[in-house]
Amino acid sequence: MIVVITLLVCVGTVQAEEWPTFKHDTQRTGYSDAPGPENDEIAWVFTADAGLSSPAVENYLVFVGSRGGFLYAVSIFNGKEVWKFEARGQVSSPTFADGLVYFGSLDHSVYCLKTSDGAMLWEYETDGPIFTSPTVVAGAAYVTGSDGHVYSIDTTTGLLNWEKSIDYQMASSPVVSGELLIFGTGEKVVALQLTDGTITWIFNMGAPAPPDQLSVSTPAVTAGRVFMSSHGHIFALDTLTGAFIWDFQADSRIESSPTVLINIAYFGLSDGYLYALDARDNVTARVVWEYETEETIQSSPAVAGNKLFVASQDGYLYSLEAMDGELLWRHQIGASGSSSPAIAYSKVFIGTEDGKLYCFGIWGSVSGDKLETGLIYVSIALVLMILMWGLARLRLSKK
Repeated sequence: MIVVITLLVCVGTVQAEEWPTFKHDTQRTGYSDAPGPENDEIAWVFTADAGLSSPAVENYLVFVGSRGGFLYAVSIFNGKEVWKFEARGQVSSPTFADGLVYFGSLDHSVYCLKTSDGAMLWEYETDGPIFTSPTVVAGAAYVTGSDGHVYSIDTTTGLLNWEKSIDYQMASSPVVSGELLIFGTGEKVVALQLTDGTITWIFNMGAPAPPDQLSVSTPAVTAGRVFMSSHGHIFALDTLTGAFIWDFQADSRIESSPTVLINIAYFGLSDGYLYALDARDNVTARVVWEYETEETIQSSPAVAGNKLFVASQDGYLYSLEAMDGELLWRHQIGASGSSSPAIAYSKVFIGTEDGKLYCFGIWGSVSGDKLETGLIYVSIALVLMILMWGLARLRLSKK
């Protein structure tokens, strides 16, 4: 009985530490209160067919899409392929919800698969390539398309709930906050009603961006504010109304999507700098700290507890103290492209341009690909303790 209870406690603790979608949650905060790895020990490396998307982690599986058109399900225990699904084009960053995984593809489709075996439940065809990560809430999958349309798709049937045409190119994954669906374009931040796609507000970020500054940022929402980057600026807006709060102008293009806690916004720049802004003020934002890498940062930062993880085009994955920017460790992984880290089970997962999926971290004193072994060790130790206790009782009864 003690063994069973211990196993349930261990497994329950692990299940609470998931990263089910790009930037962790439906508000795309990029933050989890679960712990990140303490050092750069590599648990395992999985090799895919081509460059990888940002991973999602749930139910002891890592889901990651490839430019070669595959969605992979990889075991967190040993980095082995559990199954793969072939689409007809590059696969976007996936989203897990309620035992299913959702993703878009450059083949103009949105897919829904069973996570147990990768079997397709439905496919919805859109009018253009899908580069973004779906957001799944209350039985609907919300998808922004490069065709200028936003789609709400029933997760059970794969049928369209509603479709909204927006006259702007969208490269931003959607965010859900309350009853609003919020996303960005190269020029605007737009909020729609979840129920029917009615426009609630639009914020104009300025003149159309030059091609080399077109925003690929996904907004993040926390504490009643929307944070969105474009044109080398990061904007803070009121979530309910879209009203302007403040604008911070960086020294170069902002290449990554912001990650936010209640008080701090983190983002990377084309000049290789990572910034942390004090985001509380209603007038302006103050730089709390900055850290310089050697190349452009396209990867969106991920924060777990008091640690920040970010990849740079200099080929390193960095681990920094989230509060002061102090370097904890860095590890060479090769160019990450636009893949952003996912943090779960006290590990950090990151994909690269050459098709490598890295898992950093350990399971306590047991190697990261040995969680099952670790649980077995705990069980054996408990059984031995029970046997020793029983033998001691038996000896006492004979005296």
